[in-house]
Amino acid sequence: MKQLTYFRCLNTYGLSCHTHDNKPLLLVGLKNLSTLVLPWNKELQLEYSLPTLAILKKLRLYDIDNAETVMRLLYRCRWDRLQCLSLHFRIPFHNYIRISFPSISSYGCLWKMHLSGELKKLPSYFPPNLTKLLLESDKLKEDPIPTLETITNLESLLLYSDGYGITKYCFSAKGFGRLRYLRLGFLYNLEELEVENGALPCLVHLQIKDCERLRMLPERLRFITTLKKLEVIDMPDRFSRRLRKYGEDCYKIQHIPSVTIQRT
Repeated sequence: MKQLTYFRCLNTYGLSCHTHDNKPLLLVGLKNLSTLVLPWNKELQLEYSLPTLAILKKLRLYDIDNAETVMRLLYRCRWDRLQCLSLHFRIPFHNYIRISFPSISSYGCLWKMHLSGELKKLPSYFPPNLTKLLLESDKLKEDPIPTLETITNLESLLLYSDGYGITKYCFSAKGFGRLRYLRLGFLYNLEELEVENGALPCLVHLQIKDCERLRMLPERLRFITTLKKLEVIDMPDRFSRRLRKYGEDCYKIQHIPSVTIQRT
């Protein structure tokens, strides 16, 4: 273990988290560790070792099967240098608890988050300086947009989150004031996008991918003059035809310098 003391990066993804004599890898003593990727495993005793990693900047935990313990751990640790956090939840559907992030809002250096897996509810609060968020979950039971638009500094949002019965997303004028990059993908229940007057004032790049029920682009997209790039990927022919020359919606995208419509 002394040989690992000066480790700065430890990535165990796809590897065994045990030593050669089949003992679990313990992280206590890795005081110089700044990047850590590993599964949530009771044998690793992470609730005891993670708080000792004082200068941690990037943390990825996957296969989390005890969300409550992880949330308590985040509250205890309060890494003041943490910049990137990725959490993948693997919780059986019948064992859902309400996942909340009451302490995450205090992480002032945290600018990038990736939440994925068995999430049915978003946290009520996000870090104050968060600029990039990737959300992947097909278990959400409520519209994520009203919560996400409260993240005032958000510049990049990748929303690959198809919730139960969520057929419409509405982007209001009161949120996403700094959002520049918006990617919507694999939203198989989504039928309608609405953009209110004055919404998404800084949007530069919009990507829509594999949203098979989405009928058309929102009408007010044509008023977003900052939009420079539109990507329509793996969308149904009926959607793509509306955007091509002489199509019903081609007037909505005439102001966009770069428009890509493709199938992969």
